[in-house]
Order: sequence, then C-alpha cells, then structure tokens
Amino acid sequence: MLKFTGYHANLSIRDKFAYVTAFVSISVVFFFFLFYLFAIRSLTLVLFTGIFLSVQIIATMLFKGRYNYQGKLLLLTCFLIQQSALIFWWAPGDIYMNYYYFVIPPVTFFILNPTVPREKVAIIVTNATAALLLLISALFPNTAPTLVITDSTRVILTFMAVISTFGSISVVYFHYAHQLSAFHHELHTLAHTDSLTNTSNRRVLFDEGNTLFDACKKHGQHFTLLLFDIDHFKQVNDRYGHPAGDQILEDLVKLAMQHIRHYDIFARYGGEEFAMILRDTSESNFDVIPKKLLEMVRANEFILADGQMVKITISIGVVNFDPKYKDFDDMVKHCDDALYEAKGSGRDRVVVG
Repeated sequence: MLKFTGYHANLSIRDKFAYVTAFVSISVVFFFFLFYLFAIRSLTLVLFTGIFLSVQIIATMLFKGRYNYQGKLLLLTCFLIQQSALIFWWAPGDIYMNYYYFVIPPVTFFILNPTVPREKVAIIVTNATAALLLLISALFPNTAPTLVITDSTRVILTFMAVISTFGSISVVYFHYAHQLSAFHHELHTLAHTDSLTNTSNRRVLFDEGNTLFDACKKHGQHFTLLLFDIDHFKQVNDRYGHPAGDQILEDLVKLAMQHIRHYDIFARYGGEEFAMILRDTSESNFDVIPKKLLEMVRANEFILADGQMVKITISIGVVNFDPKYKDFDDMVKHCDDALYEAKGSGRDRVVVG
C-alpha cells in the first residue's frame, strides 16, 4: 500500500512521514467506511465516507505527481474534514476526541515545507483552522450526534486512533534511524576507504600504525611496515591508458590481499604506492612476506579489458619495529627511504631499512 502511494526508500524523512501519515489516515477512513457499511447501514454516511476516501486517495496521488503542492493542501484539508466530521457530526460530545486536533500541527510541518513561502502560509492557515475547530468543539459540544457510540466502541476507536498515531511515528522513526545509520556507515566508508581499490586509505594506515606502535613499545612486541611502488608505472599509463592503469592497480591489490593474513593491514599510500603493516613478526623472519610478494607480482600476468597481457614489477622498502624510532611517522620515513633506495638501485627488489 505504501508503494502504491509513491513511498520508496530514497525519500527524505519529511516525505516518508507524509506518505506514512497519508497511509494511516486512509486506513482509518477505510475502517470507518467498512464500519458504516456493515454495522450502521446508513446510506448517507456510507456515501460521504466513500467520497471522502476517494478524494483522499486522489490527494495522495497528486502529492506524488506533478501537482505536488495542490496534493499537499488537499490531503491536509481531507485530514481536517476527517477530524471535524468525527467530532461535530458523527461522534457524541462525551467521546473526548478533541485531542485529534493536536495531531494536525506535527503532520502539517512534516507535509509542508516551511522554507517555501506559500507552504509557510499554508502551515499557518492550517494550524489556525485546527485551533479554531478545537475551540469551537470545546464551546459547542455535539449534543445530538448522528452516530451514537457505545462505551465499548468508543474504547476501540480511541485505541485505534492512538495506535495509528504512534504507529506512524514509530515507522518514520525506524526509517529515520535506518537511514541515519546507513548515512554514518557511508561517511565512515568514504573517510576510511580508497575509492578505486576498495582498500584502506592513508588515514587508516596512520591511525592503526600509531596505535600499534604505542602498543609494541609498551609491551615489547614487533610488527613490520613495508611500502611498495609499481616500477615505471607512468610508462604503463602512457602506453595502455589510465583506465588500464587503474585496472592494474585494482588487480595488484586483489593479488596482494590473497597472500596476507586477515589481521594485517593493507592500505593505499598514494598513487601507485601501497603500504602493509604485518603484525606479530619476529626479527628473524620479518622480510619473508615482502620477498614472497615481490616474486608473486613478478610472475603474475595482468590481463587488461581488451585482452592484452601486461607484466609489472614492484620495489619494496621494509622496516621492522625498533624502539629507536620516535613514533610511527618516523618509522614511515625510514621505510620510505628504504623504498627510495630500492628504486634507485635498479628496482624490482626489497631493501630493508
């Protein structure tokens, strides 16, 4: 039913509330329509309710179509008529349904946009009308109602009204919380993930690196940092094009990720340069993984989208944790120096700093 009225997950919170409110309002009127049809058997009330329901459905369709503003006004007008009819025509004065009017202000603010001048006027007019009707219903209670409602029926109708009101608010809150959670997750992903390779970015590298450095310094543990760079990557871009270069970067990351442990850290350091933090390495075997990575990339054939095969090599700088380093940034600097030495001494090799 919500999808029929135009509801979908990408709506703003304001529009979600409006559609849910419309759905609840139509559902309540539809219930009254069935109630009159099968219990009261009053042709006048059945016709009135049927017409009112049809107009409200049309208003909802306009609300999601080209005549957005007109649909909003018609929907609010129907909502006011619904509440007024319940109090002034059908329901007796002792049913105490005046609290319905207090629903009008929040509904109005969610359906209409106070930043749009004409909708701001509609908000003022609608709420003033609701306040006036509230005053009139208090001063002139309905002493001769068309519909006499028993105590048990009054309890049912009041219970339905409360459930529908809180139900609509709960649904909107759920969608708001879900959307807010998804939004925060997206922001976190954007802040911590490289958009091309889908791996961690430089920020994650330094956050994790600083934490690990402090822990190792405190507890006497070890970890290894390595930086590696694709040799002559500019020539690859010039010869095959930047899309092919991006594809090679993505494939290189996939290749490297298959051969590191799940608790190690892999990040794009910048451009064609990547970093790895290898946890719990010893002083005797900390260069095993870098050498394995070097050989693995050297032997791999990178297949481009057009079927061409490209061979590349990488240069790697490696440093092992040592208390002599002031901090993780100092460790990165020494690792970068080792990488620079690897590239300057012929490339396609590992240099330990």
